[in-house]
Amino acid sequence: MNGTSRKNLISLLRVALGVGLLIYLFFRMRDEFDGLGEVLLTSLSNWPWWAFSLGLTFLGLLVGALRWYYILRAARLPLPWPKVFSIFFIGQFFNSFMLGACGGDLARALYVAREWPGKKTEAAMTALIDRAVGLLVLVVFGSAVALYRFHLFFDNIGNRWMGIVMVSFLLGAAALILLLLRKNLFDHWSLFRRWEERTKTGAMFRKVYDAFFIYHRNIPALIVSVILSFLNLALLTLACMCIGISLGVDLRMRDYFTIFPVITVISSLPLTPGGLGVREGMFIELLDTLGVGAVQAMPLSLMTYLGGLLWSLFGGLIFLGYSSSVGRTPKHEIEALTKSAK
Repeated sequence: MNGTSRKNLISLLRVALGVGLLIYLFFRMRDEFDGLGEVLLTSLSNWPWWAFSLGLTFLGLLVGALRWYYILRAARLPLPWPKVFSIFFIGQFFNSFMLGACGGDLARALYVAREWPGKKTEAAMTALIDRAVGLLVLVVFGSAVALYRFHLFFDNIGNRWMGIVMVSFLLGAAALILLLLRKNLFDHWSLFRRWEERTKTGAMFRKVYDAFFIYHRNIPALIVSVILSFLNLALLTLACMCIGISLGVDLRMRDYFTIFPVITVISSLPLTPGGLGVREGMFIELLDTLGVGAVQAMPLSLMTYLGGLLWSLFGGLIFLGYSSSVGRTPKHEIEALTKSAK
């Protein structure tokens, strides 16, 4: 089995796992299906909250694109805002719909590398740095709320594993930050210098490491990125809350800011596409602890995810236009990206 076939098989298995988890969760809800219909009718009558949620989701994604724009500038690899906007939303489309072909972050990296052919590694790393900064803020915030609301996560057996995962992520992130940003390993350790000088892998790792190390020299850029990450988190959390209001979910704002970051971090693990099934299971468990039944928790999760999916389709329209502008069909453009990734 070649590499492409193996990736496709893994993607299919992830999809099967996600669908299987959803089927299992719906089976658990089989006695509540009558109530589910009533909840959905309530949500339809509150459709303005849907529209508001979609608007907040777009603003959250827009802030994410702006964060990447500043990261590119900090790396001295600036691109015009319209191009950053387009590539960012193309990445959203690839993340949601191009399973097994080319992931969204990889697509972003490849597009930026095209713009900076002399600095391909550094340019490509900006997409990874952007993802890492956003995830780090989520981990820190999610861990903080998990500890702040200790009883919600650690007194309940069904939720305890989420709290443990979040604290573990926080400790791992802290160790990684100390390793990457405390001092330049290649300047202070001869072992790393020899590795760089004697092997191609070492030379490549040096470029990757230097790309991460830009924040050691540019603290203002780090501060801006962190602020934008918190704003992105706030907007997407509020978008989830608007869906909850449309469904008649009885939760306070602080509850949404407790559960949404934790669920977002854990569902980002590449177990299923977009955390499908994993995300819904966590919504059901956490909201049950807060007195909200699965009949509301399940649609809250799926409809929040649907909002992001709709804006991913917007990224697909941008991709169609971009492919046409470079004289390729979408199929040929995907093939070109996949070939570049090898």
